[in-house]
Amino acid sequence: MQRRLLIIVVGIFFLLILTVVLPYVITYNSLHEKKENHTLIIRNQDNTSHEVTVKLFDSNNSSIFNESYVLDPEEKIKSQYPVR
Repeated sequence: MQRRLLIIVVGIFFLLILTVVLPYVITYNSLHEKKENHTLIIRNQDNTSHEVTVKLFDSNNSSIFNESYVLDPEEKIKSQYPVR
């Protein structure tokens, strides 16, 4: 009986530690990833051509991406932009 109680207490303790620590580990890993390129996808689902200008700014209002595209009907464009 004491062994079963010990296993239950250890299991509850393990689950408690897991639920407290795991969110911090996930958050830390997602915030400290390598700086990689991100993908921008633009899709024209219309019957006419369109010109699209994409401007991205960082938190200091500095331009990090500025491109113009002309999309024909049913065209899709994938573009990568760097993250600073």
